[in-house]
Amino acid sequence: MQFVSSRLPRDQSRRGPSPRRGLVVALLVALAAVVTAASPGCFEPQPKPELGESPDPSAPRPAARIASRTWRRRQQHTRGREGDDLFPCPSPDGTALYYSTSRLSPNFILVTRPLDGPGVSLLTDGAANDLHPAVSPDGSLLAFASDRDGFWDIYVLATGVAGPARRVVRSPAATLGPSWAPDGRRLACFRVGRGSSDWEIWIIDVETGSQTILGDGLFPAWSPDGEWIAFQRASRRGERWYSIWKVRASGGRATRLTDDAASWGAVTPAWSPDGRWIAFTAVAKTPSDGAPADDVLPDGDPRALLSGAPGSRDIYIIAADGGRLTNLTGDRPYVSEWNPSFGGDGKLYFNADEDGSAHVWSLDVSFVTGSTADADPLPLRPRVGGG
Repeated sequence: MQFVSSRLPRDQSRRGPSPRRGLVVALLVALAAVVTAASPGCFEPQPKPELGESPDPSAPRPAARIASRTWRRRQQHTRGREGDDLFPCPSPDGTALYYSTSRLSPNFILVTRPLDGPGVSLLTDGAANDLHPAVSPDGSLLAFASDRDGFWDIYVLATGVAGPARRVVRSPAATLGPSWAPDGRRLACFRVGRGSSDWEIWIIDVETGSQTILGDGLFPAWSPDGEWIAFQRASRRGERWYSIWKVRASGGRATRLTDDAASWGAVTPAWSPDGRWIAFTAVAKTPSDGAPADDVLPDGDPRALLSGAPGSRDIYIIAADGGRLTNLTGDRPYVSEWNPSFGGDGKLYFNADEDGSAHVWSLDVSFVTGSTADADPLPLRPRVGGG
């Protein structure tokens, strides 16, 4: 098994920790598009790929209708020249935005801001890296991944009052990417398997700490009705690039929603509030100049988590049954977009690098998800079983 690294200069790709850009990018673009495994303890700070690198507009994309003039429906929510704002998470009631930022601290911290006005409130103190915020369905709790105790685990804190964060469970393996069940009592997350180097999806009871494994995969996303969990998983054959899958939260055989592509991987799914649509990031398998990556990294190398970064990234949306695929951001070919997350207002929030650093933007996608859809249906046959 091999990992293709990001296109850092050969000497730079082997340097030690970067004091500001941390580990973080492991999950920054979820450029897990070509990551198939990493061993426990592999999350060390690494150089961050340049977000301002212009993707190649002629690079192949998944076969889908490209939505036009979406810039008219976009809104920018964060600004700044130093640092990045990552992993946007709008509140269910559409009043607040949570995200991780490195603009106020050498580490990534959690902040919140109102969606209808200015002002930023700090939720964590910057003593550690805090990533992947996920607000509970009733808006009272914020789950996130943090390395504050020396290793990556899932924590929760109250959104309305000041107080310490509580670790949900102590795991011997790095655990990240929380997603709430609609009942507000359970979290889906992913971690490195104890008996292998594969990523696994686990379900954790927030109160009792009990844990149940669901299967292989990363970046789980719980459907609004609680029946399904969407996730990314690599094919078990060939180049092992990622596709979007879904599986019943109770377990069973998984259904693949996006086909394996020769030039793209699909990562970081997010459900629409009505459960009819899944947004995801499509990541090019080659850098923006179309050339193959320079380095091949061995199993377990932490730099593998930066893989795929230089390639084009667009936000796509697909029906939950695997049809009607649409590229939502392809009309801005020199901009990369990633980390989609739906808000209670029906808008899609995501990261974009229009000025060279990551900011939070939103897009009104009612023209696809509502009755005024202008995209032609492009049915994809869901596949059942392994990849």
